[in-house]
Amino acid sequence: MNLNDYLKNKIKNINEDDICHMNILEYNDFKQFVNEHYNLNHLKNNNYLKYVKVVRQKIVYTNEEKYEELIDEINAIFKKMHEKNLFYKLNFRRYLFNIKKIIFLLQKRELGLNDEIKRFNELYHFFPSQIVKFKLLQTINTTSNKLIQFKKYKHKLVYLINKFKDLELKYDIDQDLININNNERTLIGKKSEYNVKKILKEYIKELNKMNEMNKDIEYIEYIYYENVDIFKLFNVKLNNNKNCKGEIDGLILKKEKNDYIIEYIIEVKSSIKATYEDINKIMGLKQFFINYEFTQNKQINEEIVLNEKSFEKIINNKIHEWLIYICNDNKNNIDKTHFYFSYVLKIIDYDFIIDYYVNKSENSIIKKHKKIVDNQDYVEQIYEIWKKHVYLTKEQSCIYIIQ
Repeated sequence: MNLNDYLKNKIKNINEDDICHMNILEYNDFKQFVNEHYNLNHLKNNNYLKYVKVVRQKIVYTNEEKYEELIDEINAIFKKMHEKNLFYKLNFRRYLFNIKKIIFLLQKRELGLNDEIKRFNELYHFFPSQIVKFKLLQTINTTSNKLIQFKKYKHKLVYLINKFKDLELKYDIDQDLININNNERTLIGKKSEYNVKKILKEYIKELNKMNEMNKDIEYIEYIYYENVDIFKLFNVKLNNNKNCKGEIDGLILKKEKNDYIIEYIIEVKSSIKATYEDINKIMGLKQFFINYEFTQNKQINEEIVLNEKSFEKIINNKIHEWLIYICNDNKNNIDKTHFYFSYVLKIIDYDFIIDYYVNKSENSIIKKHKKIVDNQDYVEQIYEIWKKHVYLTKEQSCIYIIQ
């Protein structure tokens, strides 16, 4: 039973008819698109995290002195705490979209110091030796002093962080709403992974049942295995000779005697657009194993070992014959225009924020449109590469949508 045939009966398989193309090569159409999708009200209601990024840049540009002062003051305290071996040397700017993580780390550190004191007190009462007791007492006093200092700095940090949050709230940046958006993204991703896992487990169950009933062939077992870091396992380097990062979301493996053969690579994506950006990684992975010399097998758990035979299907077959993309995308049409945004164009950058949101000018729109026109041939080439490898035709592709 072919996985593609099975999935087509369960979830939507996209084809060429699902692809549309907004004509952003026309300047007025592109300008209208920007005005509709990048005005602050639209960002606030549809992409709050991007809205926050824009507003923060505006705050900095308009010289809100207290904003930078508070960040510098918070970082100065982190530096002092690090110098006294009390806490990590954090950079507050890196946590502006996850301030609650800092509060969590502070609480965890305080609990850790309290636990240390408690543990050394227990040891103090356990050992009868006065020499040992004296050394433990010194340690208890040192740790107690560290805890006192830590609490003093923590109190000041929490005060300044709350002051920073109040200042941002004046500009309509709400940390609670940032946390909600972060949690929503995580939950959507987990829900998609759960639904994909459920469908694939059912497929594996039916496949194995069919194989058990077929007495004419030697028994073959199929397995679905999640979150395999093949890139790290094989130290995969792509064209730029840098290590490639990111786990493979799932593998469907066929067990023949003692060999585990990769039948399908499963990638769960947040949108169709994400497949555009991912396909180069998949192409690089295939090329890597075409050139790879196996000197030893690689174990991914106590039972499953990958060897040269494991990658036969990947090496000898076209990508769409072993790759399945399952996307969480509720759009009725998939816009080909996204290729421009994936490869040549980033709308919101510093110059655009200043020009469009602060100075109310369209100079940045003009510059970005020129970039679109200048790169249309390049984008068309990339589109054709993507289309070929995902086998996008009038009838099918290797991309599925789950909602």
